Amino acid sequence: MDKDKLTPIQGILSKGDLQWEAGAGGTDGGMEAVGAVVEGKKFDQGKLQWHTINPLMEQIEQVVKILEDGVKTYGLNNWMNVTPFEERYSNALMRHVTAYMKGEITDPNSCRHHLAHAICNCLFLMHGGNNNAETE
Repeated sequence: MDKDKLTPIQGILSKGDLQWEAGAGGTDGGMEAVGAVVEGKKFDQGKLQWHTINPLMEQIEQVVKILEDGVKTYGLNNWMNVTPFEERYSNALMRHVTAYMKGEITDPNSCRHHLAHAICNCLFLMHGGNNNAETE
């Protein structure tokens, strides 16, 4: 018997929710529904819920494109060696935020969104680079 032709137990469960047992009855020795599948357990309370970032993937992609531009121009992870680190990236952050607040959406040099540049600068400042004491 084909499991797609079986009726769900008590008409409540869908066919995907049933356990199937081969040859457990019926005259043709086919599949038989024997009960509801117990939902699997995953103890992930209090852990990062990465799916919450899904609506922001286009914006994150813009940030990655800026990082890739930086690799092409300056080399991989060159940003980590800029000095004075905090001063330079704080200033860059404020330039991009200020330009955005004044109504300029796209950076004229990179043709990328000012706030994506600002996010990069925030990430750099959070990391702290190679030339600074560890940050919290």
